[in-house]
Amino acid sequence: MNFTYDEKPLLEQAAVWDMPSFLKAHTLHDSSLLEIRVRLSADLLVFIDWDLHWNSTIPSQYKLLVIRFVMPYWAKWLQGSWHQPTLGGATSSVISKIEREQMLNDDRFDLRAFQSGKDEIQPPMLDESLTRTVFEFVNWGECEILHGRDVGFACFDNAGNHWEMPFSNAPILKLP
Repeated sequence: MNFTYDEKPLLEQAAVWDMPSFLKAHTLHDSSLLEIRVRLSADLLVFIDWDLHWNSTIPSQYKLLVIRFVMPYWAKWLQGSWHQPTLGGATSSVISKIEREQMLNDDRFDLRAFQSGKDEIQPPMLDESLTRTVFEFVNWGECEILHGRDVGFACFDNAGNHWEMPFSNAPILKLP
């Protein structure tokens, strides 16, 4: 799939949901990861060529799924045994208070970065909505993202036309 969309319209049209709820309603099985775009000090965008065989409620022409993680705290990539963009699926869950407390002693999070209550971003372990999402590839690779609750979702066709996804169990909000 070829896409050259301007990010601003993508972001303005995204509907907000949480990732665990999205994955209860839809699957990423057999979809292809096209690109991960990290926009420093802003967000993380994931572009997916969505396999609509497993998501029959989505009109067939809207195969480009853009997922916007508004508050990405951490992303980890694990390369699989061969180059393959096909996803086996994805999982997502809110991290428990106990696990967030254990993160205070995790060397991967340098708490020296958060030295005052005036910081623009607080340590991830203080975010009660902290969520772990893992994109699992068929080659045993994965991409793990720790992020806040609000995630934007948008579907586009090859011409860049937007389709508003119906969200039956969550309010649709506009992200900044």
